[in-house]
Amino acid sequence: MSGRRAAVAAGVVVVLLVAAAGALALRPPIRASAGDVGVECAASAGLSEPACASWGQTVVAAGPPSRTFEMEDLGRLTLERGWFGLAPSCEARWYTTRYPDEPVATRVVDCPG
Repeated sequence: MSGRRAAVAAGVVVVLLVAAAGALALRPPIRASAGDVGVECAASAGLSEPACASWGQTVVAAGPPSRTFEMEDLGRLTLERGWFGLAPSCEARWYTTRYPDEPVATRVVDCPG
């Protein structure tokens, strides 16, 4: 009987993990602004709107990884922490107003606090 309980407990844990991952994946991003640039922080980062804006300002101030576009063309910046918020690194994606759906640059950035 002990083996059956362990299997049921393991099944419950798996279901809870899948449900938590799904809840994080379905949550909309936090939207803020860093000057004239729209900033979207993935829900997995667990940030408030002011914290998202601050993180966005820090990343914008550091600049993109390449100068393939002018900063005044920057329309949106997305910030994401992978692995459902557990990854040690974060990623910034830069989008211009001309190509709003395709990132023109991507860079690994420091995660907030």
